[in-house]
Amino acid sequence: MTVLQLIKVTKSFGSGHKKVDVLKETDFEADRGELIAIIGLLVLEKVCLYLRWSKLKR
Repeated sequence: MTVLQLIKVTKSFGSGHKKVDVLKETDFEADRGELIAIIGLLVLEKVCLYLRWSKLKR
């Protein structure tokens, strides 16, 4: 059973010649019971994602 689904997600940081695309039309699906790890340099971004996910689960 799918509990999280992302379709064509795009995310970038910066603008102009300093723009960095970190996700380009990315699809993702997670099923109940799957373990998901989010890895990256910025702790704040991962904390914000966790807090948003926590609110969705309620």
